[in-house]
Amino acid sequence: MRTVRKIASVLLIISLMCVFVFTGCGAKADYSSPIAAAEAYNNGESIIGKTMKVNANIDCMAGVIYREPSTSLGANVGVILVDSNGSLTEKYDGTIHSGESVVVTIVSYDDHLGTSINFTARPVE
Repeated sequence: MRTVRKIASVLLIISLMCVFVFTGCGAKADYSSPIAAAEAYNNGESIIGKTMKVNANIDCMAGVIYREPSTSLGANVGVILVDSNGSLTEKYDGTIHSGESVVVTIVSYDDHLGTSINFTARPVE
């Protein structure tokens, strides 16, 4: 009976360790939000190819998952998803909903005279 308890205890400990290790292995983003990425861009950082976490505030339609005015930047910030070729696509329409978090890789950006910064990005698979 003691052997069964020891084996069960060891298996439980190993299972818990696996849960903690694999939970911590999620995709970590270079930037915590599109606003943080836009601030980095404004500070002269090279942002192409880096990742950012996006808390979608729009149900994905025509690739758009985020649009937010930023008072700290004095600009609107947006995120549009593209496919692996960098082309705008409706591939993600209806698959990402407002309130969901997605980690994306920044493919390019468009700065409209400092009043609007739009990122085109590809979801990290």
